[in-house]
Amino acid sequence: MEIEPLQLYVPGEALKPYVDYFWYYPAYKAPHPYECILPHGLTEFQISLNEAPFVIHTSAGHQVYPNAFITSGYMHPFWVETHQAIDILSVKFKAGAAFLFFGEMSQALFNRHTDLQTLWGASANEWVERLREASLRSTLSCFQELERLLYQRLKQVSIAPRVKAMLNILDHASLQRSEALTQLLECSAPTLLQLYRQHIGVTPRKFTRVRRLANTLQQLAQFPQHSLSRLAYQHGFADQSHLNHEFKNLLGFTPQEYAPQNAYQGFNLPCWELPL
Repeated sequence: MEIEPLQLYVPGEALKPYVDYFWYYPAYKAPHPYECILPHGLTEFQISLNEAPFVIHTSAGHQVYPNAFITSGYMHPFWVETHQAIDILSVKFKAGAAFLFFGEMSQALFNRHTDLQTLWGASANEWVERLREASLRSTLSCFQELERLLYQRLKQVSIAPRVKAMLNILDHASLQRSEALTQLLECSAPTLLQLYRQHIGVTPRKFTRVRRLANTLQQLAQFPQHSLSRLAYQHGFADQSHLNHEFKNLLGFTPQEYAPQNAYQGFNLPCWELPL
């Protein structure tokens, strides 16, 4: 799938268990001044390749990230400024895998944005410069350099067998009950809770809520003609009323009010002013 000028890249076998894909959007600038980014529970890493800063707004205020930042498991919407053209390079990590590259995804990082330099120090700027240099050659060169840099960090990490098992099943098990997860991982409920808090940053119940809603959003964006009762049933909600409640509680609006930017950017809503 490719939405011009958005370009996607799926990394090789070494990173495939931990990374969904990379994406690159050159000179992204929208006709609207802001975009509301809806929560999906996963961690993303974004780099500005043309030195234009990212400006993020939340209910707590706004923050400027000049080079690169990490969005870790947001549970509620946030807003980004889109009136200045940015060459955006991004990594979408699989559930629970980001800690392998950035350190423990504890509650200190979950549900917030973090400047890459805060985690990596001076090496963060070195990464950004190498990626900017690679992007001048070609988009493919930039993707390959990013893949190489991430693989270098992955080689420095020792992954415990139980953690590896969790990562292998989490994409599919993220919508299952805790009882099923403890059986799949052959661990107790307290151990499961510790694994989630250490590597994802939130309890299994909260993670399941936001991932279930994210999957619903994706389907609703691509198939708006589907009935809400059908969506509720397919994604494990008790009924349509339960679905409506989760929309209002986590997103602040109803399914009927959901208006994504397009079918393939279901987590991006155009905004003309900040509702904060």
